[in-house]
Amino acid sequence: MIELRKNKREVVRVERATFNGVDCINARVWFADETGEMRPSKKGLTLRVELADDLAKAIQEVVADGTR
Repeated sequence: MIELRKNKREVVRVERATFNGVDCINARVWFADETGEMRPSKKGLTLRVELADDLAKAIQEVVADGTR
């Protein structure tokens, strides 16, 4: 699992998982609740592992484009 700090209260956790027998990549926003315990939110993305390279390329293209 890899964590990316999103802001003071949230992180994005990226991990490999199995969902309904399918090998997946899960990128989910986790937040600190009122007790400070980290909990998953509904914000995130789950996709088949074989799409990971396509997603990475798409992100690189968007960053390289520089437009909004």
